[in-house]
Amino acid sequence: MEKRILKLEFDIGTASRSATGTNDDVSKSMQLVQRERDRDIKEKEELRYLNDRFAHFLANIEQLKRINEQLQAQLKDEFSKWGILPRDENELQQIINQINNRAPKRANDEVRSRAAEQESAILNRAAALYG
Repeated sequence: MEKRILKLEFDIGTASRSATGTNDDVSKSMQLVQRERDRDIKEKEELRYLNDRFAHFLANIEQLKRINEQLQAQLKDEFSKWGILPRDENELQQIINQINNRAPKRANDEVRSRAAEQESAILNRAAALYG
């Protein structure tokens, strides 16, 4: 938030000022004060709005935490129904990791195999044409 300083300067007791000039100064000062009040009210409304949004986000996070806990409980129930125990989870995770690690190697091998097949086909055509 920016820091604002409102300065009001009044010339009191000068002979050169007319009565309407003093009223104009007071009127301008009042306008400045009113502008500052309006700005403060607007900032308060904006902060209230942001605070409400933040509270809504926090409520959503709490709800997601509860849903996550429920899903974890359901997952544990399913594991127990199927006979998957925590000791089996580690082994299962290792197997999943092995599969995931082998997938890129397999894809790379397939690409090399197709490239070799195409190269072989090209060589066979060249041999048939020139051989």
